[in-house]
Parts: sequence; C-alpha cells; structure tokens
Amino acid sequence: MSAITGQHERIPDGAPTDSPARRGGLLCALAAPAGVAWAHRSLINRMANRAIAARYRDSLLGVLWAVLTPLAMLGVYTFVFAVVLKRRWTIVGSDAGGTGDFAVRVFLGLILFQLFAALMTQSPGLLKQHRALVKKSVFPLEALVMIRLRIALFDFAAGFGVFLALGWIIGGGLGWGVVLAPVAAVPIALLGLGVGWLLAGLGAYLNDLTPLAGTLSTLILFVSAVFYPIEIVPERWAWVIGFNPIAIAIDTARALAFGPMGFDAIRFGVLLVSAWVIAALGLAVFRRVRWGFADVL
Repeated sequence: MSAITGQHERIPDGAPTDSPARRGGLLCALAAPAGVAWAHRSLINRMANRAIAARYRDSLLGVLWAVLTPLAMLGVYTFVFAVVLKRRWTIVGSDAGGTGDFAVRVFLGLILFQLFAALMTQSPGLLKQHRALVKKSVFPLEALVMIRLRIALFDFAAGFGVFLALGWIIGGGLGWGVVLAPVAAVPIALLGLGVGWLLAGLGAYLNDLTPLAGTLSTLILFVSAVFYPIEIVPERWAWVIGFNPIAIAIDTARALAFGPMGFDAIRFGVLLVSAWVIAALGLAVFRRVRWGFADVL
C-alpha cells in the first residue's frame, strides 16, 4: 500500500484534477499518517519505551522525575505570574478564584503546549541524531517523528495526572467533563506530527532550523492562551488567538475540565480536520525531500 511504504503512484500528465488517479493520490496522502502509525506501531512503541527507560536509568528517583518535572514547571510559572505579577484568572471581567485556581488552569494549558513544543523543538535535528538509521534503506524514517510523539504523549499523561491531583487538592473547580479534556491533545498531537515531519525533513539540509524552532516555540507559547483566558484578549488582537489552533485546543480542554462543561463540537471538528491535513502535508514534504538524506548526513 503506497501510504504505508512511502511509494507514490505516478499520476499521468495532463490528468484532470478530479480524475480517479488524482483523487486516489489525494486520499492516499491524507491516509498516510494513519498508515505509518499502523504499519510501524510495534517499532514505534518498542523504541519509545526504550528511550523513556534510558531517560530515567541510573537516576536516584527514576520515573518519579516524570511527575517532579511538571511540578517544578508549575511552581516557577505560578510564582512568576500569580505571586510576583499577581495575575488572577479573569472571566467576564471578574476574578475567578485565587492562586490555586490560576495555577491549575495555566498548568493544563502548559502540558498541552509542551506536547506540541517537544515535537517542534526536537525534530529539526532528529535525522542527524540517527545518521546510522538514515543509511539503512529498510528503516522507516517517518517513524522517528512518531517515536518522539509517543514519548511526548507519555510526558503529557504524567503531567495530566499531576493536573488532576492538583485540581482536586488545591482547587480549580474541576467538573466531571475533566475526563474528556485529554481529547484536546489529539489535534495538538496531529499538528506536532505535521510540523515535526516538516522540520525533520528540512532540518537534514538546514542547520538554522534548530535555533529557529526554539525561538518560534517561545513565541507560540505566549500567543496560545496558556497564561490567560482567550476572553480577555483585546478585540483588535483576538484574531491572532482565534486562528491559533493550539490556543483553540487549550481553550477546549479548559471548557471541558472546569465546570460548567462547555464544548463547541463544530469548532473542534474543524480543528481536528485541519490538524489532520497539516499532518498529511508534513509527511508528504518529508517523503518528497528524503531522497537526499543519505547524501547530506
């Protein structure tokens, strides 16, 4: 199957844009991310589990660091924004809760953003870190980005567990819809895959992408409504947040987690479809430029 093997069927020159050949190629391209995930699921899980185990091997606290790391992030950001800057989570012109409420709402946005940022910042140098695998024509290089995603999902799961504990201990008004909040991670994961494949493919040729991705990640952090609710953004700048898919996903997660539960199914559906298309485009670019990987690495 072309979506799994990475081979592309040739479309005859001059074929109409709505011809069966072109429609088939488009459908295969859109299905390609699912094809890669399914065809290499065993390899992805095995290599991701090995990387996670290696991360905590020989450390005194072991896997407990998966919990302590997000807690440390939460402490730093809460101190800066809620204690030093005295920010509160303002909704419809009124303060909603105190420091604890602010902390858990920010933390939910932060762990969702980190899911995307991990792929964005680590992908540009991914092929250079695995030069030996690039030389092996039988190794599915597309799977490297999915392995990174699998590791990032492990970190997100650990962070979400911390979020639940904090929400019930220090407050935040968690509702029963919190069990559905992780669905917001799906479009973010798809966006991360698309950006990851794009940067991994181009990063084999361009060394500048590594520092550029780090800078862009910081910029995206502050326009993704991680530290504030979307509602307080001035109207003339609201479009910047409104067209930011990560901000929309974070807003969806908060609407589900904090009662009363709110969920815009149409907006989320559009976000999900758009994220899938971005993932497919990123994979298509990766496959298009992979012919020169062995020469430049």
